[in-house]
Amino acid sequence: MKRLKLLTTLVSIVALGLAGCADSENAVSEVTPPPAPIQAEVRSEPIAYVEYLQCRFGENYSPESFAPYLAAWNAEIDDMTDRGLSAFGYLPNDWRSDAFDGVWVLRWNDKESRDAGWQEYAASGAAERLREEYPGLIECAPNDGLDLFAFNTYSQKSPTKTWTQQNPPYAATMQFCSMIDGKAPSVLRDHVTDEFLPYLKATDARIKDNTYWYQVAFMDEDTSTGDPSTATGEFDFVWMNFWETLDQQSEGSADWAEHGAAMQAKFDEIIQCGDEIPYRGHYFRTPANS
Repeated sequence: MKRLKLLTTLVSIVALGLAGCADSENAVSEVTPPPAPIQAEVRSEPIAYVEYLQCRFGENYSPESFAPYLAAWNAEIDDMTDRGLSAFGYLPNDWRSDAFDGVWVLRWNDKESRDAGWQEYAASGAAERLREEYPGLIECAPNDGLDLFAFNTYSQKSPTKTWTQQNPPYAATMQFCSMIDGKAPSVLRDHVTDEFLPYLKATDARIKDNTYWYQVAFMDEDTSTGDPSTATGEFDFVWMNFWETLDQQSEGSADWAEHGAAMQAKFDEIIQCGDEIPYRGHYFRTPANS
């Protein structure tokens, strides 16, 4: 991968909420086999169902005005059925988008939880209450022509600890990737299992308190409402990288530059990825049952 340049080129958007977004601060190519078999071979079951909601900030938006809005949104969710929902906010890191100001990410255990959660949210009137109490603050998909993108996510590595709203901005990078013609998805799976994961263990020995982890995400076109504006063409999946802080991302990228050339070359034989898309991430909600 181009870190797939894994440590120097990868992803994740995550961000702002069910009917409104925030700060604190998205076509599948014709390959063989098609997307469904690709998912099945990378991992038998996804670890989560994740939605990325495009958001625009209104005239009354600021980091200060968003804080009480986020608290009110969390209070609304607290009054609903506990479905293990967590949420995150992403802002482009040193770049701008014409399609959105930020992204509100919702992480569900599965699609069934997502469908039930959205149904309850719509029936509750929470969106209207938040919009009335905080006018001109933020608007997110699926309103105002903004798109949302849903993914089944897979990983063989977990975060080192649970992040909270008290964390500093964390680093998330995203790459849109395709299997190189003729390569079976199982080749990528086996490379990650047999070579990349042991490489990461060696990285842990070099980097004190290393917080790097990753996800591979396959888009659910039935739920998604458009083509991700950050993708430059067709893709099979998104590779996402995460670090607890921006400084740890810099340290990890430097380590990859020094030690990861052979691993990068192996990824380059299996998949082809676009440039990394960097975000500053903020934790919006910890599941009530965690």
